[in-house]
Amino acid sequence: MTVYGLREGAPGEIFAVWPAGDAHRVGLLCQLPAEVSLEKAAELAKELTDLSASLWELYAQPPLPPDESADHGGMEATLEEVGEAILIPHLPSIDGSLLMSYDEPVEFAHRVGRVLHAISDRALAEAVTVEVGREINAVRRAGRGDFEGRAAQGVVVEVIDPSPLQVAAADELFHARPLGDVRLWRDVTPAAACVAGVNWLVAAAGVAAEIAGLERAAVFAYADDIESTSVEVPTFVVRGVEAGLTPRQIVVEMLSEATGVREGLTPDPVGLTGLVDAARARVSELPAENREDMLVALLGRLTLLDPARPSRDLLEHILSGLSSCLLVYREHAEETAGDDLPDEDDASAFFLAAVSQRASASREQLLR
Repeated sequence: MTVYGLREGAPGEIFAVWPAGDAHRVGLLCQLPAEVSLEKAAELAKELTDLSASLWELYAQPPLPPDESADHGGMEATLEEVGEAILIPHLPSIDGSLLMSYDEPVEFAHRVGRVLHAISDRALAEAVTVEVGREINAVRRAGRGDFEGRAAQGVVVEVIDPSPLQVAAADELFHARPLGDVRLWRDVTPAAACVAGVNWLVAAAGVAAEIAGLERAAVFAYADDIESTSVEVPTFVVRGVEAGLTPRQIVVEMLSEATGVREGLTPDPVGLTGLVDAARARVSELPAENREDMLVALLGRLTLLDPARPSRDLLEHILSGLSSCLLVYREHAEETAGDDLPDEDDASAFFLAAVSQRASASREQLLR
């Protein structure tokens, strides 16, 4: 979301700051009229920040079913109402009552409009109206997969179920760089990159497992003995595919669980006792002096992913898993070559070619 900050001084200024995947961007919204109090300026900045957050939450929500969308009007109808509410906000009646909107972005827009009404400065109102228009346009463009300019916020918003077009675009980026491309962080949503990345991770694990004589899910623990790397999440992902789940199903399930934890929910309350029993069983195998600390660490995690940034965290684990597969492949390529040791670059090239071939063969999984 865009955060609006106040610079005190003469004149004071309001700045807009928004994330863009690789770094934050800053833009000047306006200079404040001298007669606007610091309290009113701060109130305006806060309401604009809340409005931006609600607009990007709207973008992150999955589309409504056709029948519900027809009744509600969908995202586009809400965006239209937001623009109108800035210009014609609900104001308190003579008896002090105030009409409230059930649509959160629209209500926040009315709040912005009421602050502007109280300040009563035409130039400031015009600047804020233009700024809200920019944010609305950014949400619209991000919804179409266009992340240029202000719409770059769309790549850091937690979208649980990405569009097929975004997944296809992420898959093309993996084809260009199978171990990960910097554009995965700025040109597509992380969730889309994760769905495509699961397919490439399973392909890479298969290539590494064959040369090492391992099961696919065992590759990551083996790599961790060579150098520190992600184990639990890549192993979970590969086992999910082996159990018959599609990449999309795995990603949506993991992101939904982490998002629920962020909102204070307990994932799978029925299975929670099983997790506790499993944690206690693992701890019982440790030396007595280490058991208490380890039990606290195990029971403190309700989800495999960071609830504050689940899709980006999952993508980091997937990319770490891909590097682990290459690490295992290189080690065993040297062992099996005997005296005719392959060049490290040659081993990497063979690995990447084999992974690309497998990932292409299973690409239809991304459509399910």
